[in-house]
Amino acid sequence: MIERTILVFNEFSEGIKFICLTGDYSKLDGVYINEYVEDDYVLHLQDQLSDIQSRGCLDARESFPEDFYIPGTTKVIVCGFIP
Repeated sequence: MIERTILVFNEFSEGIKFICLTGDYSKLDGVYINEYVEDDYVLHLQDQLSDIQSRGCLDARESFPEDFYIPGTTKVIVCGFIP
């Protein structure tokens, strides 16, 4: 069971950040804010990702959070922001 998610968050101009979240956010894998899509579900996921990004209290790191990663319970996904 997935209990934690690490977002490899690509901001392109700002580089990559690793955001640690409690819970399973694997549905956000491959979702990019500002990407043109016509699918309502993907637009909903973009809104969720934008909400996560806008929170200032997130555990965002410059390097991979080895202390947060637990094999079998942590999912690593890639998502981001297209300027």
